[in-house]
Amino acid sequence: MRLFKVAVAEYSGGGDSSIITRATILQTLLVFSTGRKGSEVIIRIEDLSPLIKCSAEHETAIQILQYAFVNSVSEPLALKDRLKTFLPSICEDMLAMDKASRSRILSFLSDLLARFPSEVRRVYSSTCHDLHALTAIF
Repeated sequence: MRLFKVAVAEYSGGGDSSIITRATILQTLLVFSTGRKGSEVIIRIEDLSPLIKCSAEHETAIQILQYAFVNSVSEPLALKDRLKTFLPSICEDMLAMDKASRSRILSFLSDLLARFPSEVRRVYSSTCHDLHALTAIF
């Protein structure tokens, strides 16, 4: 968990990382997100906004989030709780993005929610409708 927080802080400007270092950090997080334990750690991080914000420049950031959430589906209660804070946060981050980035995030969310089991999707059906409405606005 600490490694992830340090990596995100380093990436998001909290450190003096070069472009190569940033790419390496994202690749490392991508590897972590493909495993069950790494996914669980990533979705427990309170503030994922640095990954959301950097997704405009790096597709890898979206892949990290995708793998982390999909691989943590085996824990539906934890996943539901995490989504309750993640979805409003991601919508807030989208307000500061350009149209192409917002479109990419909406596509990610649509794909992500479609991959969840029906019991998780059912809870967020209103969110899915809100996402469709957001698509029209953006």
